[in-house]
Amino acid sequence: MFTRALTVALCGLAVVGTSYAQEPRTFSAGKNDIRPLYLNDNTGPQRTLLTRENKFPKVGHAEVGGYFEHDEQFNNDRDSVGVYGRVGFWENMAFEAGVPFVDSDFNDDSNSGVGDVDLKLDLLAFQDIFRYPFIIPHMDVSLPTGDEDKGLGSGETVIAFGVSVGTKVYEQLTYVVDASYAFNGRTIGEEAENIYMISGSIVWDISDRFAVLAEGRLFEKNDFDDAPYQAQAGLAYRLTEDVQIAGYGGTYREETDIENKFDLASIRLSVQF
Repeated sequence: MFTRALTVALCGLAVVGTSYAQEPRTFSAGKNDIRPLYLNDNTGPQRTLLTRENKFPKVGHAEVGGYFEHDEQFNNDRDSVGVYGRVGFWENMAFEAGVPFVDSDFNDDSNSGVGDVDLKLDLLAFQDIFRYPFIIPHMDVSLPTGDEDKGLGSGETVIAFGVSVGTKVYEQLTYVVDASYAFNGRTIGEEAENIYMISGSIVWDISDRFAVLAEGRLFEKNDFDDAPYQAQAGLAYRLTEDVQIAGYGGTYREETDIENKFDLASIRLSVQF
């Protein structure tokens, strides 16, 4: 039911974004001697979830937001409402912290409380004069603040190191590839193991305000010789220069002794100031 509702919401966002779509900015040799300064500005909220874009708050400025996430598994349906903050404390570095509040229906037992706190650090190590291509090393930490026995958290401290490499073509299509390695990134039974992940994102800027995107992630093979994967799509619309709303929907699939699959959906609102 929720997945259908989110589909309707995403379609509505697409209609609204298309209605207010603007012509994409273009640059033609001989017409523009110098690109406008704002075209080289990296500000703006992130749109991709599985990779990193070269979008950072200005130094001394911040980005705050809220999100709602829903996932449906065979023995656990969870709704998460969270808040996050992102700070630009150097011209090419940003720090983010997020706190989710989880409502979980785990093994027919309803529980709610704080989930696992997320911490992220992004470094824009390289960027061409026109912003593309770019290289962004990053570190993600998930703290086990959620109660594992109640289905609110993973029960493990997860630390991931990765690097995203991206570029833009035709002034509208952004491609990003990410390689990451996560310590305690997967739990099977009582055992936590380290895994590597390969992710990719494609963002199509239909206008200066509206973008659609598709993302995927391939995980290291598990003990059952199956490579789990995650696939999702989303829409992002900038209401103003500093305010963005985005919606995402997708799925996760993994074969173990049984088929482990669940659906993912989320909505995010971000404000920079």
